[in-house]
Amino acid sequence: MKQKFVALCAVIVLVLAFQPPHITRADTSTISVRDLGAKGDGVTNDGPAFQQAINNLPTAGGTVFVPAGNYLITTQVNINRDNVAILGVGNESKISIKPGPYNTVFMIPSLENNSKQIVRNISFSRL
Repeated sequence: MKQKFVALCAVIVLVLAFQPPHITRADTSTISVRDLGAKGDGVTNDGPAFQQAINNLPTAGGTVFVPAGNYLITTQVNINRDNVAILGVGNESKISIKPGPYNTVFMIPSLENNSKQIVRNISFSRL
């Protein structure tokens, strides 16, 4: 009986020792607008890429990264998540707003009371 128990323990140890490594999902709490098609050329409407980046964040929030470039936004972008930060790299991250039906680039609907929305290190200009 003791030999069977030892043999069973040995098999369990071998099975556990040769398990494939745990594969984790890629970090989705920071998303670059460039990864979602934003050009940053000042000509292409990058609003849909900004919206997609926000929509792809976890429901708990995250960061939309805006690399250096001139991002034209001609449509309103809804920040429909709590705790969203839209972070650029300073004056090199520029959002150009084309006059249109919206006076607001980033629309923040009523969310949780403790929700924080941050736009930092981005310059804005109106065309």
